[in-house]
Amino acid sequence: MKKRTWIFAGFLAGLIFFIASWIGSINFLMGGTIHSGDLIDQYISFFAYFQHTLLHDFSSISFSFSNGLGGNTAGNWGYYLLSPFNFIALLFPTKFLPQALYIIILLKVMVASASFCWMSKKLHHLADPWAISLAVAYALSSYVITYIGNLMWLDAIAFLPLLVVFVTQLSKGHFS
Repeated sequence: MKKRTWIFAGFLAGLIFFIASWIGSINFLMGGTIHSGDLIDQYISFFAYFQHTLLHDFSSISFSFSNGLGGNTAGNWGYYLLSPFNFIALLFPTKFLPQALYIIILLKVMVASASFCWMSKKLHHLADPWAISLAVAYALSSYVITYIGNLMWLDAIAFLPLLVVFVTQLSKGHFS
């Protein structure tokens, strides 16, 4: 059976992030809050609107007075729904959106670690301890932690190692 060190790296980064955010009082699941970035003001209000529109009033999907002085919301829908993780917000009642957003952040940190570990094994054939250590360091770097308040930026961090692998494969002619 082939080893899946990238799964371990993802869970390890998630566990460390969970504990560190609990200690730092930014873990929404444990009563903390995040005061930086657009998370509280922008993302929670949009996801509340997202839930209301999709689950209760689908007719308001194309126009909203909450969009400035009123206007088309197609750009907003496109921006926010580019991330597949954002659909997790639909699984939670509106009053638990901060917890949903924390779970989304936690999953993105885990995916960042897992994808970096996979990249380091695929491209550099690193030994498991090195690959896991570098992956956890990447996922928990200060750059990542700084951007937890800006939810959309975490997608780029999570998927960048996958993009590096695919571009490397493409440059070697391994893809048609």
